[in-house]
Amino acid sequence: MEWIKKYWLHLIVSAIIIGIVIYILKPKTSSKKDGKQNGNGYTPPPASAGLDLTKILQMGSSGAEVTELQKIINEGYIKAGVPESISVDGVFGTETAQALYFLTGKWTITLGDAMFILANV
Repeated sequence: MEWIKKYWLHLIVSAIIIGIVIYILKPKTSSKKDGKQNGNGYTPPPASAGLDLTKILQMGSSGAEVTELQKIINEGYIKAGVPESISVDGVFGTETAQALYFLTGKWTITLGDAMFILANV
């Protein structure tokens, strides 16, 4: 017990260093390089999909960008533990607007912003 009193600072510093080494060497659970997430995470479409990531999506919008947004919203629901989903029909209606507001606090959004925000829900 006497040695603990004498070397307490060394013990604390050693524990901190060991913790840092373990953290650095711990395998990562998701890969940010390829844009994919493990588990139920959303996988963005390839850049060649021809989607306009800057188009503002709002009530009345329709098309492929809205379809992707609806898929992203459903993945956000899964991550948030919401036991429901919205229709993936490519039409930005009331259901899509309310789901988007629930997850982001926004009524309008670009697909690029949605991909970023909802990937981090």
